[in-house]
Order: sequence, then structure tokens, then C-alpha cells
Amino acid sequence: MTRPPLPDGDPTVAVLRDALDAMDDHVTLLDPEGRLLHVNRAWRTFAAQNGWAGGAWPGMDYIAATEAGEDPEARRIAAGLRAVLRGEQDVFRAEYPCHSPDELRWFDMRATALQMDGVGALIVHTDITQRRLAERALEHAASHDEVTGLANRRLLQRRLEELLVAHSVGVLVVRLHGHDPATAPRLSGARDSVLRQTATLVDQLFAAPAVTGRYGLDHFVVLLPDHDAAALARLAVTVTAGWRARLGDHDGVDVSVGRTIAGPGDDARRVLARAALDARPARRLAATPVGLDGLAGRPADDVPPSDGLAGPPPRDAVVPPPLDAPVRVDGRSGVGRRPVRDRAQASDADPAPA
Repeated sequence: MTRPPLPDGDPTVAVLRDALDAMDDHVTLLDPEGRLLHVNRAWRTFAAQNGWAGGAWPGMDYIAATEAGEDPEARRIAAGLRAVLRGEQDVFRAEYPCHSPDELRWFDMRATALQMDGVGALIVHTDITQRRLAERALEHAASHDEVTGLANRRLLQRRLEELLVAHSVGVLVVRLHGHDPATAPRLSGARDSVLRQTATLVDQLFAAPAVTGRYGLDHFVVLLPDHDAAALARLAVTVTAGWRARLGDHDGVDVSVGRTIAGPGDDARRVLARAALDARPARRLAATPVGLDGLAGRPADDVPPSDGLAGPPPRDAVVPPPLDAPVRVDGRSGVGRRPVRDRAQASDADPAPA
């Protein structure tokens, strides 16, 4: 049954209508069955600006329109409105999105029971878009690196913890350093540009469900669910080759890639530190064509020094084993980890946050 709009002859109703039309918020009146009795001027203007072509508002079943579709939140709101109309609660409140194709919008809805003949509830819809956008901006700033826009250390660790509940995770650490791996990169005034270009490269190479982020001053991390060691080795080659092709002309800076595999139950912080340590090569690798059977480069003692770089290490230098190779530590065998050369290197396994 279609209900008529509020009658014009009742002075009380006329005052109520005028008061509602003067409000900036979008306001509707419902009858006890949940049909629209009146929508105010702000509501009508908003509807017209957003292409409403559904005809007259009074008499429309507002609750049925609200819960149409499969959205659980819409059904929850419809149930709350029914509770107000039945007198089971005085007030119902909810926040909901109302996005357009080119604009994000949110509203706060407050439904209040009214003790008037023929009237069930007053509903006020307040635009809270600016508050929601500010909250999102603050949340993004707290969880993302301000220079690169990637996930920061805190968010990376949280994402890894979430993944490790049910997945094995391959972890790549991309580390910028000087041509001597023991030194920091000489970035001078180009530092932010190099960091942003590295971030862009990493983000382009790894789409979702991979998670990319900046983990330390000169470290970038890629989390890869359900990747094995062989896949990580190939991806490390890709990253190394891609970085050198795009940014290799920056004097005084080079890249190395560390990798490790983590499984459910592993400690996320220790996993990230282990991968960061693996990205700290103990000797310089000279450039050589990249193949798919290992990381780019070969020991520098196989080639003469060039470009003013440091010469080769002594031939009796200890070459660290691959990450997953069996080694012997103090007479006991175990899973391989790159040996720590001194205490300074050991203490820097977990890079400082940006």
C-alpha cells in the first residue's frame, strides 16, 4: 500500500517539514512500516545531482530498498531500522559508504524513533567523507614509507606474520650498497631519487599477492607466498639484472639480493633479519652475463680490477656457502647460514628502520 506524503493542513507537520528542509544533512521520515513520508531538500538535491530517475520519494519502501542485494552491511542496517520502528530500541546508528564512480563518500546514519501519529522514525544522514579520508591518510602514513610509498617495516612484519599462519613464504631482500659491499651507497643528493626508482622497479616486478616494502635505510623486501628456493633464486637474478639495467649508471651504488624461506610458526622478525643478512655479500661480485642457474656475477678474483674499484680478495679468502647449503658450525652440521665475519657485521643483521 502506498502512503501519501505528510498532510499539508496540520500546522505541526508543516513546521516539521520546514525545519527538515532547512537542514544541511540529508533527512528522511519513515512511517511505522518503513515507507518514506518525506525527504528534505538536501536529500532531493543530492539525488538529482547523482542522476536519480526513480520518481517520487514518498511511499517508497525505504527498508526494502536498503536491504536489496547481497551486502551483509545493508542487511544489518535494515534490521536496525526495523528494531527502531518496532520500538525495540530508541536509536540505531551506522556508518556506510556511498561512493560514486569518481568520488569516495561516507555517511553516518542515525535513526531515532518519533512519537507522532503516522510517523515511525526520523533518519539523519551526515556526510563524514572528510573525516574518513583524514583517517585513511593517517593510517597510510603510519604504515607506509614516506619517501617510496611502499609498506614500511611495521606493516611488512605484520603482513609476514599473517602469511605465516597458513603459508610458506619466500622472502627477498634487495640491498643497496657501495661497490664494496661493506660500505653504504654513495647517493649524495640523488638518494631519494634512487630509493624511489628502486621502489618503483620492485613494485612493478612483483604484483599481488606479493607484498613489497622498504625495510631499512637501504633495504627493500618482497614477501612471496608459497615460493620455493629455486623460484627465489630465479627471481633474485631478475631483480639484480633489472636494477642494474635501470639504475646501474649511478656511480658509487650497487645492489645485492638476499633470500630465505619461512614456514608457519617461524618468527617474522627473525625471518626478515635472516634475509637481510643474506643480502650482505662477503666479497664483491664482478658483473657478468646473467643466467638462470644462479645469481648474476662471479667472484672478483676471476677478473682484473677495473673502473677504479677495489682489487680482488686473496685467493685463500673464505667464500660463504649458499643459504640453504649444509655447513658445519663448531663441529655440528646444520642448515646453512652465511658465516658472520665479525661482531660489527653480526650486530647489523637487522637493519635500522627508515
